[in-house]
Amino acid sequence: MQVDDGSTAEVSVDLDGDGNDGTATITADYGPTPQSATTFDDDGNGTIDTMTVTFDEAIDGSVSYATSDFTVSGATTVTGIASNDGDATLRLEVDSAPTNDTGITPDVTVAQNAVQDTNGNAGPAGVPRRSPPPTRRHPWR
Repeated sequence: MQVDDGSTAEVSVDLDGDGNDGTATITADYGPTPQSATTFDDDGNGTIDTMTVTFDEAIDGSVSYATSDFTVSGATTVTGIASNDGDATLRLEVDSAPTNDTGITPDVTVAQNAVQDTNGNAGPAGVPRRSPPPTRRHPWR
């Protein structure tokens, strides 16, 4: 049986063969999955400084996440987690982004089971997940 994330299924089981079934309810919660990313030029110098990754559910704000669990394409290095306030986003500090090119849209990949939701479920499940190409935001808009 497959139970989709957020769905519930009821199962009847007769373990001893006496005809008296026991039931169990199963609720699937696979943990957070990245949905989008947004780049920011925080100081207006033409270079991306931070990226916000948005997940499909709230992220546990009490956990210190490892920068090594986040990969950004284009030779950009994640140097810190700038914000983890318990909502559905993580703000990543980045370095080595191409200078004077806020038009880039690098991919962000989150390692398998790298983040936790508020119930302690780790995600993304399965394989590392890549967010869709990010949108761009500038501090003056």
